[in-house]
Amino acid sequence: MKKKGFTLVELLAVIAILAILVIIALPNIMGIFNNAKKSSFLTEAKRIYRGAEQAYVKDAFSSSGSKIYAKCKNGCSNELDMDVRDDLEYYIEINSSGKIVKYYIKDNSYQFKYDGEMTINDIKDAQDIGILSESEILVIDNSVSYRYVYAFPFPSIVCREGEVLPSNVVQYNSYEEVVNASGHNVFLRYSIDSDNIVRESYGGFIKNGNVYYIRGGYANLYDENKVLLKNIFGYDCREDANNYTTLKSYGCSISRLRVGMTNTGDTGVGDSNSYCSIYSNKSSMCY
Repeated sequence: MKKKGFTLVELLAVIAILAILVIIALPNIMGIFNNAKKSSFLTEAKRIYRGAEQAYVKDAFSSSGSKIYAKCKNGCSNELDMDVRDDLEYYIEINSSGKIVKYYIKDNSYQFKYDGEMTINDIKDAQDIGILSESEILVIDNSVSYRYVYAFPFPSIVCREGEVLPSNVVQYNSYEEVVNASGHNVFLRYSIDSDNIVRESYGGFIKNGNVYYIRGGYANLYDENKVLLKNIFGYDCREDANNYTTLKSYGCSISRLRVGMTNTGDTGVGDSNSYCSIYSNKSSMCY
């Protein structure tokens, strides 16, 4: 008896069904694949974080102070002595107290960015480069080798973002140094580049033995800073609104410490003896 094969119509029907099944399953498969890639990236980020901590301890025997470790496509001379994928780039800054205060890392798919004192537990999630605008994608090379300068410019010295840090600002390598020297629990922290140009300005304050930073000068940081301060101070905060203008202010105070800001970008931190301000024109001073 002669066996009968599939007709062309039947084959096309099977192919169509298979195509539909692939279309339905593909998003789930890609989601699993992307999650695995992101998880691998974060695991590598934590491994490099640990490597930087170990390198700092080793290097501290020969030279003290802050350290920077970086790997970039343009060729950085201070890479960590560990095997890292070719497409991975990183920039890690460690202050003189051995705390990592800036960590940038990226590959062709994901990036992680953290400014401020951090722990390995802060490496929780990564940004998908595929959905970021070009201006949001990290560029890790020698041009981002910013460093933090801690200062208490007294008497009043104006420092503006985008301009050279004034030469009469006494620079310190850590907040401990500036607090010990000034006798205040509030201070300013600047992020400056290799040309001493101020890139970012922060008000720093110490509460219950912990140090916190709040960036000033930008109106769009109001809500973000508000959440930060509420988490730090709890119920010791209050928001005031002017009925005649759109100005809002948010202030927190406990004991001799006070922190305040407006929705125009003005930000300030103060203790019982002094106050440091960062204004919406991105200038800052202590008095």
